[in-house]
Amino acid sequence: MKRLIFSLCLSFMSIFAIAQNKDSFVAGFKDAYAKCSYLHPYDSLTYIPSIMNLADRDFSNWDKATISQKRESFYGFFSTPIILACVYAIDLNNGSLYMDPTGNMMYGCIKKNRHYGKLRKKFIVAPVNSWVSSQYWCALISYLQTHSFDYCFQIENIGDTTKTPFWIIEGDSFYVIEYNANDNRFYGYDADDYITTRAPDDCFLSFEGMQHQ
Repeated sequence: MKRLIFSLCLSFMSIFAIAQNKDSFVAGFKDAYAKCSYLHPYDSLTYIPSIMNLADRDFSNWDKATISQKRESFYGFFSTPIILACVYAIDLNNGSLYMDPTGNMMYGCIKKNRHYGKLRKKFIVAPVNSWVSSQYWCALISYLQTHSFDYCFQIENIGDTTKTPFWIIEGDSFYVIEYNANDNRFYGYDADDYITTRAPDDCFLSFEGMQHQ
């Protein structure tokens, strides 16, 4: 049993020793966004893509890791290159939210599709006022209208689906904004601080655990 535990520790150490850090993760996101112009076809909108490949390709390292290991080595669990999908976009001039309802469905095979790069994604006005989470989206739009940023994105499977945190890149700064329902506002936190201390444990559930919720 001691040998097994020792072997598992060594395997985690070897994986994380060569894994990407925060800087390479941010650079990987920027590179993926620049290369995938298909996901942001209109210059008039601000796009909020989602990173779809949290964890290694078969999720085994993520599922085996403890919550503490996930907090300590968060960036190392992303397989590379970063894969993006995009469902939401915002017109910051008038505060309208747009969406592509099929945005997450085809992300895994989008580049294999013979029409890739030839068809433009179609974003339609989202019926925010009819959503249970309308205050959340309105608060996000208000935040983005009043703060400067270069990129805003989500990470699939991190956070509650109705209160998912957003990740912000602004110059050399990388931080997370989290919704506070008590005063209907988003607040910003350093990304490393959020990952290691502030994020609830539910943000780091195994994929198997998510399926049984």
